[in-house]
Amino acid sequence: LTANEILLQEGDGSPLNVVEIGAGSGSFAIDLFMAAKKQNRDISSLDYHGIEPTSFMRNNYEANIESRIGKGEYPTSWTIDEGSLEGFIPDCRKYCKTGKRNILAFSGTAHHVYSSSMKAFLEDESIKKEFDSIYILDVTERHGYTKPYYMWADCESPECFDNVLLRGIWQRSVLWEVPNDVVKGYDNLTNSWIRCTRLS
Repeated sequence: LTANEILLQEGDGSPLNVVEIGAGSGSFAIDLFMAAKKQNRDISSLDYHGIEPTSFMRNNYEANIESRIGKGEYPTSWTIDEGSLEGFIPDCRKYCKTGKRNILAFSGTAHHVYSSSMKAFLEDESIKKEFDSIYILDVTERHGYTKPYYMWADCESPECFDNVLLRGIWQRSVLWEVPNDVVKGYDNLTNSWIRCTRLS
């Protein structure tokens, strides 16, 4: 789903509070802003709060927004903060706002997350109760390929292909890898790009 599709599904005009887990450097926030403009939606009725564990992504948020939208138009109340899926689960209520429909978007790639954390997130009753709509924006299954297979140097979670591959039967093939360039501290993992083809 794109932000445009989400806003169309939430199209009754109610004020929305959109919380995004895995916000990166603001790509979904930009998409959300553009979609609201396209649909002539009142931006003041739309709140956004991104949660991103990686400092590099957070530090590039404002520059990325400015390069895509320009200065001055983007709401200063729309923020991105440090946080993780693991931290969000027990503390989800603090991100909700009264008087608005609370929308949750998970845009982190599922194989970047501990399988136990992903399972806890999908099964958590408090999250289901507090948020009016929940959207999972992972694109691995649709596009049929994965991101580099490595251990994140600046994040909590190892990549876990079981989170996405358990949905069906997949065939994996290495497209290319950086020779002799293992991620520091993890000698058994190389920087590899892997294509996954869904068989069933």
